[in-house]
Amino acid sequence: MTNSKKVIDTIIVKPGISFKERILAGNYSWINYLLTESDFPNKPIIVGEWAFRLIHRNKNIEFEEAQRLCLCDGWQTARFEHLLALGEKFPEMQKEFPIVALGSLFNIQGGSDVPILLSYKSQRILTLNSKHRNFGRDIHFLSVHKIFKSLILV
Repeated sequence: MTNSKKVIDTIIVKPGISFKERILAGNYSWINYLLTESDFPNKPIIVGEWAFRLIHRNKNIEFEEAQRLCLCDGWQTARFEHLLALGEKFPEMQKEFPIVALGSLFNIQGGSDVPILLSYKSQRILTLNSKHRNFGRDIHFLSVHKIFKSLILV
């Protein structure tokens, strides 16, 4: 089974934007109420210009294998802020297939969940998916590579 790796664009993770503003910028139809700033796992937010790549394995896949695929060739697993930047710039993409950011683990209600963009009946959804379940064959994994010197915000 071959991997599909597609570089889609460079996207800027903007400075000076609050957690709530980052989510609202995506204009999602539905947002999981468990996604709160107090549960946000990755601080500081790394802003700057990033290349974005989607990886699709076209089979059910476990978290560790998906993470390994995202980390090859000097790329990183995308974090929550990368997923939000993608959703803002390409709002229709998640209607084609679900997109996961494996670099942000939310520890909510005793579980380990990763953020996911998906759609249901043309509604754009920002929610969480358990890292302990197999990811379905339709899921695409977002990985990123820093383009220019990035700034770390505390």
